[in-house]
Amino acid sequence: MKPITYSLLAAAFACGFASAQSTTATSPVVGYETLAMSPGFNFVGVRLHENPIAVGLLDSATTAPNTVTDNDINLGALITGGKTYILEIQNGSGIIQEITSAGAGTSIVTAANLTGLTYPCSYTLRPASTLNSVFGSSVATMKLDYGQGGYGGADQVWKWNGTGFTKYYFDQYAGPLQDQETWVNVDTSATVSGATVNLIYADSFIVSSAAGKDVTVSGDLKAGPTELNIVGGFNFAGSVGPVGMDLKTAFGDTAATVTASGVHIGQGGYGGADQIWLWNGTGFTKVYFDQYAGPLQDQELWVNVDTSATVPSTTALGAGFIISGAGAGNIHEGVPAYYTGL
Repeated sequence: MKPITYSLLAAAFACGFASAQSTTATSPVVGYETLAMSPGFNFVGVRLHENPIAVGLLDSATTAPNTVTDNDINLGALITGGKTYILEIQNGSGIIQEITSAGAGTSIVTAANLTGLTYPCSYTLRPASTLNSVFGSSVATMKLDYGQGGYGGADQVWKWNGTGFTKYYFDQYAGPLQDQETWVNVDTSATVSGATVNLIYADSFIVSSAAGKDVTVSGDLKAGPTELNIVGGFNFAGSVGPVGMDLKTAFGDTAATVTASGVHIGQGGYGGADQIWLWNGTGFTKVYFDQYAGPLQDQELWVNVDTSATVPSTTALGAGFIISGAGAGNIHEGVPAYYTGL
């Protein structure tokens, strides 16, 4: 994958409440990132995000059902059926929740039980990115190469589904009568609503590019950490921030900091350790953190799985990468310190 270019533009933070039923919010930093695609596989993720629709303080949470409430904003009224939103907990934990349902009154329904948080608790609520919002919803707005009655010559977006990939492309002449401009499932030829295929920023995906067409993504900077929910085996992870994301920034560079991030570390070898797989254009560079690395096994370092060579902690993550998880758990992915306060 070719280098990524970016531009971040500072803007005044604005947060206004029109009424108890609605709110508008903008990020303190907005900008764009150009994902420079190469022909073939490109591991990418969404690192600039949709504009928040609410920011404020959550006052309480319940369980059975799991909900959170902001007494000052009718959060439920902001939830549109059929859409997904991302609730970001701003207490340093990096917890995010996918929101699809409104609760009673000023509450929204969360997947996890959040009653263990300390309230009041700062939060941001924003729409999830989708195929449409990132890449376009028509030929006129499409950022990828598209098909003309088939996927030949079209870029494909591959999303990991836990056992394999669900693959999409955009077609100018789709549907039974070939009269629709729409996203299409590569394998089934079924038309797909690009507004309902979510590209959650904690996850990465593959763009299988036909000709290496660059893609520019614009949006808001997320200035805090993100919690990645990991399963044993493959996890397609996104680096979330558009610049400065490396092994140290994201996960740490000592046994203490890497362990605190939730990454399983090695003890003189990669057995039992989580592996970070970085796409290098033709294959993966696989690294893990070892508490007892080096010739004398007396160093705490990132190590190449295949060569046992030490790896600089400043090694860039790229927009998307794979975590080969030794087991299930939550990993706290940080961002550069200079993001704080932006």
